[in-house]
Amino acid sequence: MHFAASTRATCHASLLTAGSEVIAARTHQMGDRAAWRIFGLVYAHTHPASADTTTPKNRAGLPLPTELTGERVVEGLIGTEEQVAREGRMKKICQSCQSRQWTEGHYEKFAESIETSSAMTLAATKVILGAWE
Repeated sequence: MHFAASTRATCHASLLTAGSEVIAARTHQMGDRAAWRIFGLVYAHTHPASADTTTPKNRAGLPLPTELTGERVVEGLIGTEEQVAREGRMKKICQSCQSRQWTEGHYEKFAESIETSSAMTLAATKVILGAWE
């Protein structure tokens, strides 16, 4: 299928084919193809393993997928193997319209954005924690 311009649904939920090859099956879960959650919580983190996003708990027992200092919890989130598999599937989707160079550049910028925003969030969190003390 050819799109004049892709949308979030195109890349994250639609059935994508190239001739008779299925590049990505249709899904109703926008997070099924994504390795990272970057919206809604303070720190980016891997996706929860189930739709119940209250399952991950940090050391304080809060239903959060990260500690206040940014470390990701392990229990309740997808593991490294699934994260790598999802990123691989998304790269294949990207490359159905974009070049390999563009795709790799996009993922490098994405990783840098996660690293930068997490560092900025940690700096702000340290100020807040200091104020609480």
